Amino acid sequence: MQYTGILHIVVEGLRAVALLLEDGINTASTTTTALNVQQIMDSISTLLSAHVVADLTSSISAHIVVAISPQVVSILMASENLKTNVDEITKFKMILEDNSKEVKDLVGNTSQSINSQLGTP
Repeated sequence: MQYTGILHIVVEGLRAVALLLEDGINTASTTTTALNVQQIMDSISTLLSAHVVADLTSSISAHIVVAISPQVVSILMASENLKTNVDEITKFKMILEDNSKEVKDLVGNTSQSINSQLGTP
C-alpha cells in the first residue's frame, strides 16, 4: 500500500510495531503487555521526535539563510561604499593639507616681499 507524504521507513516501523503489539497481546499477560506497549510507545516517540527534529532543523536553517541573505548583501555593499568614501575623504584631506601649506608659504613669501619693498622688517 502506498502512503503519500509518509516516509517508507516510518510505514515499515509502524508495521513492525503493529506486529510486535499483536504478538505481545497473543502471548503475554495483560501486565506484561501493558509494559511492552509502554516501552514500544516510548521507543517510537523517541525515534519520531529525533526524526522530526532533524528534518525541521535543516529546513529552518535553510529558510533562515534565505531570509537574511539580502540583508547580508546590503551590509557588505554598505561596508564597501563606506571604505571607498573614507579613502576619498583621506585623499581630499591630504590635498587640503598640501594646498594649505602652499597658501601659507605664498602668504609668507608675499608678506616678506611687501615688507622688503616697503623697507620694514
